[in-house]
Amino acid sequence: MTRREFARRHRVSLLTVTRWKQSGYIEMTRDGRIDAERSDALLAQRPRWYRGDEGPAWPDASVVGPPELDEEALRSLEITEEMSREMAADWERVCAYMRGEG
Repeated sequence: MTRREFARRHRVSLLTVTRWKQSGYIEMTRDGRIDAERSDALLAQRPRWYRGDEGPAWPDASVVGPPELDEEALRSLEITEEMSREMAADWERVCAYMRGEG
């Protein structure tokens, strides 16, 4: 099967078929054509969100749960007053630059 035929079969662009080939999802025959059956099997092994199925691409957070953070890790995430002033000054510099003043 040619790349164009395979693209039509899957309702995708030639570029997508090329990317699939580069990613190892396309098997070629000895005469340089696409082995459709083997390639379809490889494409079917991709995660379901790659195949256009419904459902989240990432695990359900309510099942997996949030990461565990100890108090020290939480304290390291706190923004101090000094950090807040530095971020405000950085923002002012960015705004001035965007206005053409810097």
